[in-house]
Amino acid sequence: MKILICGYQGYIGHSLTKVLLASGNKIIGIDNGDRKSNVLSIGSRSATGENCLSHEDLVSLSIDISKD
Repeated sequence: MKILICGYQGYIGHSLTKVLLASGNKIIGIDNGDRKSNVLSIGSRSATGENCLSHEDLVSLSIDISKD
């Protein structure tokens, strides 16, 4: 199944993406990268990690849907 996840790099979206990929789904992930840049700007590390961000069944799109 193909699934679109908005905010896939966020805390909930990341966990959801991992579970759905492990179940054999194909994911289209949209995220503007704000969480990652905020975490890096304070010199911290993300609690979610990035282990599923390079999965072969994940299409990653960097888009900010809040802008016109």
